[in-house]
Amino acid sequence: HLTSDQHVNELGFLNDGFDSYCIGEGYNAATKMCEDIKNGELKQMYAEPILKDINSLPFAARDLIDIKSYKYRLGDKPCTTFYSQAGCPYSCSYCESPLSGAFTVRAMTPVRIREEVLDIHYRHGIDAVMFFDDEMNLDQKRMLGICRELEWVKDRVAKDFAWRGFVVTAKFNEDLARACKSSGCYEIASGIESGSPTILKSIRKPATVDINRQFIRTAKRAGLRVKCFFIIGLKNESWKTIMETDRFLESLKAEGCAPDDVDFSLLQIYKGAPLYSDPG
Repeated sequence: HLTSDQHVNELGFLNDGFDSYCIGEGYNAATKMCEDIKNGELKQMYAEPILKDINSLPFAARDLIDIKSYKYRLGDKPCTTFYSQAGCPYSCSYCESPLSGAFTVRAMTPVRIREEVLDIHYRHGIDAVMFFDDEMNLDQKRMLGICRELEWVKDRVAKDFAWRGFVVTAKFNEDLARACKSSGCYEIASGIESGSPTILKSIRKPATVDINRQFIRTAKRAGLRVKCFFIIGLKNESWKTIMETDRFLESLKAEGCAPDDVDFSLLQIYKGAPLYSDPG
């Protein structure tokens, strides 16, 4: 699966030994590949239209793997992964993801999510889920609906049910924080990326330092664990901007609102991301 069709001509992929390649979003392309393999008609290149309605997808075939061998955990609970949304409307300069499925956001309904969570409970005996959507709260109404459905699962089926998800900080508020807490949210996470206004502006992040700070405060006040992800080495990074990130975290600690967990990564630029063409 090639990460980007914009720079596919630079990858020299035709000579690297693979039987077939996918350009763009993989849902329909992978399905077509499997059909063609079965019929002995595998092509070298697949570029299919994006999946328009992800509610039409069957539940993930977790029975095809030894799911208990995976060591994902939320606290002391074994958990599994879940993608309930495809696409992203933002254009952060370090990310090539929109090129895989355009900027078209397609999301499962809250009821569809609940039904698969119940399937995970009854079929696999797992009562914790990690949502890996880029941002669950693009649509606040949908996010509140998800929380209501997961609270139903927690109240009526699995009293210890827990989940974790990523949010965009600018759209997070007290109503969502309370709903997340009551529905069993173990941890809420977001890509803060930097504590420097200069960096956030240069990477076109849809947030400011103050917005990110308020997100952490709001989540912590609601009793949620908070995990923040940071990237070191973004465009215009310097020792000064790194120290701004350090002071950002220290100031939160001083007011009693430090994140419960942080993750620092060095920048990795993928072909197709705006930073690949304009690294600065």
